[in-house]
Amino acid sequence: MQLYFSRTFKVTPRNQNAKAYVNGAMLASVEEVNGGAVNVLSAPRIVLGGISSTFFHAETVEAGLVC
Repeated sequence: MQLYFSRTFKVTPRNQNAKAYVNGAMLASVEEVNGGAVNVLSAPRIVLGGISSTFFHAETVEAGLVC
């Protein structure tokens, strides 16, 4: 069964009511195998914000994560 796994995060100086310095999002298409382990089916997507005036798509990192 094919699943999509995503995570988002932000880095901020306080826990609440603060603008994030850096934020990011990751998405991967995965398949669950024996005992909860997963196989990555395609290149994950990684996007970072707060690094420049536009979002940064980390294509080189994505390519390095796929064997």
